[in-house]
Amino acid sequence: MAENNPQNTHIFIPIANFNYTFNATTLELKIEDNNYKLEIKLENENENEKLSDKAITKIYSDNEGGRKKVVIKNILVLVGYAINDNTLVFTADPCDFVKGIIIYAKPTTYHNSLTRVTLNLNNVDTIKKKLYLLNLDLHNININDNNLNIFARFNTKLKPYSKVEKANINRDNALVNFIKNYYGITNDVSNDVIAEAIKDNFKYTVLQDQQT
Repeated sequence: MAENNPQNTHIFIPIANFNYTFNATTLELKIEDNNYKLEIKLENENENEKLSDKAITKIYSDNEGGRKKVVIKNILVLVGYAINDNTLVFTADPCDFVKGIIIYAKPTTYHNSLTRVTLNLNNVDTIKKKLYLLNLDLHNININDNNLNIFARFNTKLKPYSKVEKANINRDNALVNFIKNYYGITNDVSNDVIAEAIKDNFKYTVLQDQQT
């Protein structure tokens, strides 16, 4: 489903073992795996500002004890969600969760099996009350757009599954390059350091389909 005249808004990007594609020339991020398809355009409407300045999740490099590391603040935990059949699905089970980041960009296309759910975020106090954020740091958060958009599969019968497990994140170079580009992390921070930060901070519930 293509968006007509998409506008910059806050978008939840699930960090999972999806197939990410990042085009640094056109500044487009694509997640395409089975029925989970989401395309995002990084297009700033104000050349004096960076999109990442308006993101709720903050990612930056730090030099601690002479060693470069990447810090990730305000990681959103969606409770009652899981990955099933390579798609973000609503399960309503409080033991299930998917972690991700909240960026500021334009959603241009998403799969017609997904529902776009919009949460209203009036201010920082509302963010604290409505969102389950890890590594909380809401200093200098600028709510330019009052909405948080989540793209997931709702109101659907899940496939029978035989096992529930917590999955770790495999390295995905496209995801690493997107984070490095979007957040302006300098080249003196290696991709390995970024990949390690992703691995350390993200995991999710996966529902394994029954084998027939």
